[in-house]
Amino acid sequence: MKVLRRTPLDRALVGAVLIVAIASVISLTAPVQAHAITRTKIMKRAKSWVHKKVPYSQSGHYRGYRRDCSGFVSMAWGLKKSYTTRTISKRAKRIRVSSLRPGDAVLLPGHVSIFGGWKSKKHRTYYALEETTWGSHAKKRVRKIPHGAKALRRKGLTKPRRRTAVVKRPVAPPVSVPTTDTPLPSSETTGSVPTSETAQGAAASRSIAEALALTSYTPHVRTPMSPLIASLSGSTVVGVRFVV
Repeated sequence: MKVLRRTPLDRALVGAVLIVAIASVISLTAPVQAHAITRTKIMKRAKSWVHKKVPYSQSGHYRGYRRDCSGFVSMAWGLKKSYTTRTISKRAKRIRVSSLRPGDAVLLPGHVSIFGGWKSKKHRTYYALEETTWGSHAKKRVRKIPHGAKALRRKGLTKPRRRTAVVKRPVAPPVSVPTTDTPLPSSETTGSVPTSETAQGAAASRSIAEALALTSYTPHVRTPMSPLIASLSGSTVVGVRFVV
């Protein structure tokens, strides 16, 4: 009898088939995860049925959801199917009644509703958005939370994204830079003193300062001019103003 030997390719194919089979079993047995949703979205979805007055029914559906209390909560929470009052808690976590916020749910034996806010937290009364009973429709009304009720919060709640304000900074005007073609200002146009005359004026200023020091010049006191100052009075001193 001839024995067939498996090649590496055969072993790889068998392994791939086993992996696919195991993944299929896991996907069938694993619970369906609900996508993320915000409280604002939950309340908006719940109010849409209230405004349209969707009639109550345990067999009828509206846009894919059963038109009873648990179907209403499943729709508001954005779940992929309609759960019942016995199974809706699988898609939520239990919280304290005092921690209820809009978008959470209040579960009673045989009934569940969306918590829309407190009317009186002290008296445990709240605004319930719900489907009630036969002959009625989705509505908002005041209910009281009895002892033994469960407060549920949907899994996967997310916070709305905050919009960051974009501040536009003022743009500085462009600075004009003179090019090589632009002529530089001359002394004739600006009235500036040539270099040689400026040096002479500076020397004359120092001479005047030395003369004042020699004559012990005092402010606001008129003194006779020294011979040095008198000799310089006839010359042209640029940039110096002297009053005696």
